Amino acid sequence: MKTPVELYVNELLRESYRKNVLPDHYVTIRGKKIKFGCKDCVEDISFRITDAIRIRNCYPGRSDGRVYYSGILRILRRELKAAQKILNNLPI
Repeated sequence: MKTPVELYVNELLRESYRKNVLPDHYVTIRGKKIKFGCKDCVEDISFRITDAIRIRNCYPGRSDGRVYYSGILRILRRELKAAQKILNNLPI
């Protein structure tokens, strides 16, 4: 069981993460600025993931292009997870 000090430190770290890492706004693929974590944001990130998968699959295995797009997909999936948590009002 965690001590009250550990719980307090964990809460401070979580709050700091939310403020410093998660953006307040998100720019869609069409250039529109919207709130990060809204329904449109989640849909836009999902579209970007689909598009990046399509492009990545055009490259042969182990090529630089495929590795590059796999890295982009990892980042987009992380953003999607964070946006979905905000949309569903779950703690991060």
